[in-house]
Amino acid sequence: MDAKSVIARAHIRNQVLTGGLAAGSGIDVTEIAQALKISAVPVREALIRLAERRFIRGGAKQSYHVHKPSQHEQLDALTWARSLFQKAVRKFLLREDREFLIASIQAAAAEKDELHPSVFCFRLVDAIGKFSLSGIEYLLFSIALDHLLLTPPIECEAEFTDLKAIVHRIIELIVGAGDVEEISTQVNQMSSTVERMISLAHTQNAAKLVFKES
Repeated sequence: MDAKSVIARAHIRNQVLTGGLAAGSGIDVTEIAQALKISAVPVREALIRLAERRFIRGGAKQSYHVHKPSQHEQLDALTWARSLFQKAVRKFLLREDREFLIASIQAAAAEKDELHPSVFCFRLVDAIGKFSLSGIEYLLFSIALDHLLLTPPIECEAEFTDLKAIVHRIIELIVGAGDVEEISTQVNQMSSTVERMISLAHTQNAAKLVFKES
């Protein structure tokens, strides 16, 4: 993927993160190309790559649109993201070069005021995964993050807000070289919150089924 396609891909992802493109909404290739002052070719290339990760749907003779994950996909993404982020943070804290990596993250944090908070948090979560996970683990982690970026589980809106706050706190502790025990406590709290979200979603589904059958 060339530099212009990378820029287009980042632009589309940022639009989703900041609410400019909602799940299920259409994507105008020409509009994006004009906004970035590039041709439509790298924009289409970016969309093809995003479609490979199920972030975008469409292509060929179909119009492009932002993927809208099913609830099953949402819960799978939650499970994968929880497990892999938990593993990434714990491996991160054990690395001998952790201070160097923290310095790199702090350098990225210097851009915080110039970035939308969701974009900033996503970049740091992604960086921790990239630093700490194997290639296939990082691929699974980034795809799971993509699905969570598209739309949170509707039945768990309050819990999802709590989850984002906990992740922000973990990021703050890591960037500030905080206490390892406190980071571990927050990671455990994150895991428990995800378990509640999954349980709540299953309970809601069961209630809907009973209501439908009655």
